[in-house]
Amino acid sequence: MRFGYSPGWGGMPPGAQYLSQTGQMPQFTSWMQQRAQQAPMGAPAGMTKEQEIQMLEAQLDQIKRRLEELKR
Repeated sequence: MRFGYSPGWGGMPPGAQYLSQTGQMPQFTSWMQQRAQQAPMGAPAGMTKEQEIQMLEAQLDQIKRRLEELKR
């Protein structure tokens, strides 16, 4: 629980509390928004479109196999 969230704190987790108290929250929020716009949702950084397609197709094949196993 070193950097995580514990309901016992009664508020924000320590990292968010620090950003809020030091006035860095607006910069952090802006940085997070920029990062979200740069990479498509779920695409690992540095992965080409073709590599992502291959990865997703492999995952889809695994899902289909598992569904067939469960249906038996």
